[in-house]
Amino acid sequence: GERLPKIALALLALSYASHSFLQNVRYGNPALIWEDVAVEYPRSDLAWGNLGMALAAAGEPGRAAVAFGMATRIDPSNLGLTILAFQNLLRTGVPAETIRPWLARFPLERLSIPDLVNLGSLAREVGETRLARDCYLLALSQSGNYGPAHLRLAELFESAGETEKARRAFANAVRFLPQSREARDGLD
Repeated sequence: GERLPKIALALLALSYASHSFLQNVRYGNPALIWEDVAVEYPRSDLAWGNLGMALAAAGEPGRAAVAFGMATRIDPSNLGLTILAFQNLLRTGVPAETIRPWLARFPLERLSIPDLVNLGSLAREVGETRLARDCYLLALSQSGNYGPAHLRLAELFESAGETEKARRAFANAVRFLPQSREARDGLD
């Protein structure tokens, strides 16, 4: 008689503890959190975009590209998510020749400053250095203190052998990103 309620209570406590443990494991992983949100709100470009960012950070570019693709299907006007989808597709092995034609379709004047820098980085990865330079310079014309644009422009100048321009751009990157080791190393 008395053992049954104690056993039931112990099983209930064990069940609750294992559920809590599994939930904490799941929710200690941002990709799993956003996966749950995307399942709950499948028409949310915000949920899919954040899932893409979490998957990219977790080193899963293929799944990230799919998530970004879902976000851009919901909101085709969000060009930033499209850029991130292409960057992740490139990381999964999609040939640069497949991505290159899409780059000319981006209306640069509609992109935010971070999106311009991301598009510039994508353009550089597929060998479109002129477009990359244009993106970085446009970003800097809109906000001259945006450190990531200075840093990426410096790297572009350095790879093109334009040492003095690279040095000046690295100096600006260090000024606006004083904590960036990448900028300090580039200046050295």
